[in-house]
Amino acid sequence: MSVRTSARKVRKQEVHRVVQYNVLCSSLAGPSHFPKCDPEYLDAEYRWAKLVAVLEEEIARGSIIALQEVGQVWNGRLHTFFTERNYSFFCRL
Repeated sequence: MSVRTSARKVRKQEVHRVVQYNVLCSSLAGPSHFPKCDPEYLDAEYRWAKLVAVLEEEIARGSIIALQEVGQVWNGRLHTFFTERNYSFFCRL
């Protein structure tokens, strides 16, 4: 009786996490656009802190991140934020 064995290299399937967030351009986040929203939640610094917390989690997971409605004000901040974490950041205004 003979037994035949073969070894095949099976390439591990790579899985990438892709997330997308609409960050709402600050110029559109005024109380006139969202009259029923608590003004605290529309404050740019409040929203920035929430966004950074979410982005830190996604970066820790190695996610590919897409952002919508990035205005000029946050463009520079996000560029710095991502660069400091060895992520590339591309923005099209």
